[in-house]
This record gives sequence, C-alpha cells and structure tokens, in this order.
Amino acid sequence: MEASKDYYAILGVLSIAEEVVIRAAYKALAQRYHPDRSEGSQNGATLKMQEINEAYAILSDKAKRAEYDMSRGKQHDDGESYFGFKSDEPPPTYDPLEADWAVAVRYYPDLVELERRLATIAWRLGYSFRAYIVEEKAYSGRLRLADEMERQFMMNYFGTDPAILDFAQMLVRTKEKRAAKALSDAVRVVGGHIHAQQLITQIKAEFLPDMVRAENEARQHREEMARRQQEEAARRLQEQQREAARRFQEQQRATSMKPAAEAEAERRAAVALIKERSARRREDAVPTIIPEDDQQRRQRLQTESNLRVLKLLVFAVAAIFVLIYIGMQM
Repeated sequence: MEASKDYYAILGVLSIAEEVVIRAAYKALAQRYHPDRSEGSQNGATLKMQEINEAYAILSDKAKRAEYDMSRGKQHDDGESYFGFKSDEPPPTYDPLEADWAVAVRYYPDLVELERRLATIAWRLGYSFRAYIVEEKAYSGRLRLADEMERQFMMNYFGTDPAILDFAQMLVRTKEKRAAKALSDAVRVVGGHIHAQQLITQIKAEFLPDMVRAENEARQHREEMARRQQEEAARRLQEQQREAARRFQEQQRATSMKPAAEAEAERRAAVALIKERSARRREDAVPTIIPEDDQQRRQRLQTESNLRVLKLLVFAVAAIFVLIYIGMQM
C-alpha cells in the first residue's frame, strides 16, 4: 500500500464510492486493459493491470481501505491523477462494455450526454459511470447518479465555496488542467484561510493571462460604453434645453414685434364679440309676444265685457244695501 498513489483515480471512482461502484469499475477496466486485448506493448499493459489490481485489492477490502484513507490524511485529494501529466493518457481502444452500452443508449439516449459530462472531467470518471450503470442496471437513477458523481468530485478536489466551484467547473470544462491542479492544491493546503476572489485572481494571473487580458478589455469596454452613454444623455439634455430656450425667445420676439394696428383690431374684435354676446343674453331674457288671431281677440273682448258688467252689478248691490241701512237709521 502506498499512500502517495491515488487508488480511487486509478479506478476512476470517488473516495466516497460504494463497494458496488468500485467492483463495477474494476471489472470493466480489468477487461479493457487485459494484456491479451491490448493493442500496445505487452509490458505497458501488464504494468497497467498490476496498478488496477493493486487499487482494487486495497479499495475492495474495508480494513485496507480504511487504513489507506487514514494514511492519506488530507481533507481534499491530490488532483495529480486527474489534472497532472498522467491525466492526458488516452483510454484503450478496446471497450468490453461497448455492445451493452449501445443497447442501453438506444432506450436511454440521455446516457450519452451524462457520460460525456463526466468524461469532460476525466475519462475514467465517465467510464466508471458507464460500468456501474450497465453492471447494476441502474437506469432509473442515472440522472441522480451523474449529478452526485460530479458534485462529489468537485467538492472533493475544490471544496465547497460557490465561487471557487464555479471557477473550477470553468477550468475543467475548458481543460485548463494546470490551473485546475493549482486551484485544487491551493484549496487542499490553505483551505478557507484565503478569500475565494483573491485565490481566483491569483490563479488567473498565473495560468490564464489571456483570460485576464480579455476580462480587462471587456471591463474597459463596458466602462467606455457607460461613459459614452452618459455623455450622449447629457448632450441630448443640453440640446433639449437649448431648443426650449430658442422657442421661448421666438415667441417673445413675435409678441413684441406685433404691429399696433393689428393689436387694436384684435382688441376691437374682442369688445364687439363681448357686446354681441351680452345683447343675445338680453334678448333671451325678454318674453316673446305671440300675435293673436281673430277668434282669440273676440274671446278676450268678451271676457273683458263680462268683467265690466260683473263689476257694475257688484256696485249696484252695494249701493242698495247702503240705502237700506240709512233708511233703517231714520
């Protein structure tokens, strides 16, 4: 047992992988790297099989695995196996799972994207996913399994800070392995004793000068665009203010230059209009006399004659009562 070796990475599994996952990964890799099927040198295939057998012998034994984990004594694994020189080692062409995987993909086509996403991190990680899915028929839990493998891998090598995890995902996705290895080492060694943004800035400056330059240019471009927008808004406001002042001056000038005769004519027209409206209101207040015809006139004359006769009768009756009263007194 060698604590310096990453047995988990050799099998393409995580340090929290269950025994069934380790067994499935080992079985698939053992067939894939078997010297009888190797297209390369027999010596290289034999060494690779020895490495795979050694890793499985340790990780499949609970006691040895616990002793190995304790001997490593690190909060985060060393990322050399995934981000170092050996990480660029291509997989062998022979794949014992190829036929079964093709059948599985026919009915679950999203398996292709799930494996590709994990293989972007490391082809062994994607292959262990394929081996477990086919070996255990774990098709119903494929989405959860892929998400959990990716999440645990990122947390195992880059910690739990959201900003660092986002930055690490970008590095892995763009295959910036040197920067990813440096970031993983920094998280493993200094942990939370350094601010996330400071760590990201330092990694960018050291390994990603082109990205830093592009970000600076983008920031300068945004600042320049913001400055131009402010200047354009200020210019438009000044133009609007000048236009409003110009119109006001023109109105004032037109009023002051109006001829006196024209002003007097307007005044007289206004006075005449007021008089006309006043006359109309007076006419509306006078009752209208409607001419009467002959029949109406005769009726009116007859009514007046009857009233005169009635008055004479009333006067005669009153006179008679007075005379009677005087006679009685005598």
